[in-house]
Amino acid sequence: MKLLVKTTLAAIALATAPAGAMTFEVQRQDGVSWIYATGPVEADDAARFETIAKEHGEGGWLVLDSGGGSLWGSVKLGRAVREHRYTTYLPSSGRCLSSCFFAFIGGADRVIDDGGRLGVHQFYGGTDEAPADKAQANAQTIAGELYAHVTAMGVSTDVMQPALRTPSTSMYEFSRDELVAYGLHIEVDEEAKKAWADVTVPAFLKQHPQYAKGSQLYRALDAEVRRLQAGAKNPYDAAILDQAHNTVESAIATLAVGEPGVARVNQDLAQELRQRLSKPL
Repeated sequence: MKLLVKTTLAAIALATAPAGAMTFEVQRQDGVSWIYATGPVEADDAARFETIAKEHGEGGWLVLDSGGGSLWGSVKLGRAVREHRYTTYLPSSGRCLSSCFFAFIGGADRVIDDGGRLGVHQFYGGTDEAPADKAQANAQTIAGELYAHVTAMGVSTDVMQPALRTPSTSMYEFSRDELVAYGLHIEVDEEAKKAWADVTVPAFLKQHPQYAKGSQLYRALDAEVRRLQAGAKNPYDAAILDQAHNTVESAIATLAVGEPGVARVNQDLAQELRQRLSKPL
């Protein structure tokens, strides 16, 4: 089935050239359907994607063809893609460059055919008129937010080196080896994926009701699972859930003794974590 999806998408999804703002379109052929997104990413594209994803259904395929656009719009789009468990896909003639990268990594699975172009360069952190110290502070804040997003999506933070070092007038395109090593290309057996979704995860959540879907704790667990999956030979090994749970539990213990920071857990989780300190995992 996956081969049929990929073959159909590769042959047809790029038939329409992008123009103007990003457009989202459900395309269908030979019993296969997908969402095709083309053009520059805009600030409100996450909301537009969510509307069409709800109509199309959870866990579909999103074909991206974009040269960039809004940085924060791309980050928000990536989060929405992950929330709806979509696979992001670049066919052999596809491209996802500049800020589009941060949308692409939102894919629950990420598939890049040979020839597909995924690239990054420096973001723009201020204006030429802004004081140097303010521009530097803005850039540091943005870099921190992007590191957090990359980590939450289960991608190696090594991708941020070319993103920060490559001039905005150039483009760093990841090699095939880098795509695999950094967790940017993740393609797994469909049967293993189905067993994970239908059996492994529900059984774990039943045993650990504190991870209610949609809660901050659930998002923390999900982020750590994705991080572990990115470097695992078998990304659907049940032991990954236990390892992620132990990490979240350790983060709560860290907060309990007043140590600064939360290992591998976003800082905005601190309040909910503190509220649960008296409730054993």
